[in-house]
Amino acid sequence: MALIMNSFLLDQLRKVCLDHADKIRFSVLIGALDPENNEIIAYTSVHFSKLKESNSSPLFPSDDEINQFKALKFMLPFNLDIIGIAFYSDEEITEFTLKKLAVKELPSMKIVVNIGQVEILYYQISDAKPVKIKAQLSDLQINNLLNFIHTMEIETSDNILTNQLELKKRLFSGIDTLWDKITFNKDENSSLKSLQTMKSPLDKIIEILVPCEDKQLSTKTAEGNVFLALDLHMNFFVTNTLRNKKLHEIKDQLKTVMKQDLLVKLQRAVFNGKIKRLIIPAKIPLKFFGIELNAYLLKDNPSKYEYNLCLSLIKHAEISALIVNELQARIFLRDLNEYFHILDDKEKQKEISELITKLSK
Repeated sequence: MALIMNSFLLDQLRKVCLDHADKIRFSVLIGALDPENNEIIAYTSVHFSKLKESNSSPLFPSDDEINQFKALKFMLPFNLDIIGIAFYSDEEITEFTLKKLAVKELPSMKIVVNIGQVEILYYQISDAKPVKIKAQLSDLQINNLLNFIHTMEIETSDNILTNQLELKKRLFSGIDTLWDKITFNKDENSSLKSLQTMKSPLDKIIEILVPCEDKQLSTKTAEGNVFLALDLHMNFFVTNTLRNKKLHEIKDQLKTVMKQDLLVKLQRAVFNGKIKRLIIPAKIPLKFFGIELNAYLLKDNPSKYEYNLCLSLIKHAEISALIVNELQARIFLRDLNEYFHILDDKEKQKEISELITKLSK
C-alpha cells in the first residue's frame, strides 16, 4: 500500500521531535484506509505523554494504552481509524518490533514512523521482515463530516424486560429490521460530495427513516408487548472513493455505521431493574482540531479506558497548543471539561480550567 502523509501532520511530528521529544512517548496516527486505491492516508495524530516512572520500552504501548487506542477508535468518525504509530527514538525498528506492534484488535494499524533528528523512516507493519516504504506528502484537509441519525423502533414481548442479555440481543438484531426499506430525509440520489458542500450544519444531518407503513406499528402497543425505541447517531467521514457515491448506494455501509454506534451503547448500558429500563450512555461531542470525537458517557458506569484516554487527551491538548493551534486546544479542553463535569470529577475540572487560563495568557 502507498502511504500519503499530510504535510501539516509531518510538520507537527518534526516539531515534537525537535522541541518536545522529552515529553512525548509516541503519537498515534489517525487516517483512512483506501483499499480501492491501495492507499493509507494519514491526516492527524494524538500525542501520548511519557509515563511517569515507567520502565516500558518506548516502542511498545502498554496494555492500558492499547485499550485507550480501542476507546479512541470508537470515538472517531466512521471511516477514520488508527492507521499507525510514530516514535521519537533512535532505537532500531526490528522484525520483532513490527510483529509486536501488529495488534490483533487494531487491524487498521499498518504503519510505523520512526522520527529521528536527522531522518524519518517509514515501515509497514507485517509478520515479515521490516519493510521500509516511502511516503508521499500532500496538503490534506479533513472534509466536512456528514451526520447520520436513525431512530430504531421495535415492538416485542415484554418478557424481554426481565432478561438484560436478551434485551440487548433483541435491540442489536433490531437494526436489521426493514433495513432494505429505508429512505432518507434527503434526495437518495444526492451525492455525498454535494451534501458535504452544504453551507448549513443542519443540511449535513441526514436522517435514516423506515416508512411508517412498513413498520407495522399501531398507535397502541399490543397487550403483553413492549415498545422499544433507541436513537442512533454517527459522524461519517467521506473518503475520496465515496465522494461521488449517492446516498442509496451506501445503504450497506450505513447499516455498519449504525451498528457500531449501537454496539458501543449496548456494551456500556446498564439495566435498571426497578423500572425495567436499559439506561444508555449519552454521547459527549469533543471538538478535536478539525474533527469531532464522541465520548460515550454514563455517569454510573463510565468506561475505564475512555476515562484514561480523556486523561491522555488533556496532555495532548497541552502539547498541541505549543505546536499547532492554541485556540483549537482551548476549545477542545472546554469540551473535555464538560466530560469531567458530568462525572463530577472536580480535580480534573480544576486542572483543565487552570490549563485553559494558562493557554489564554
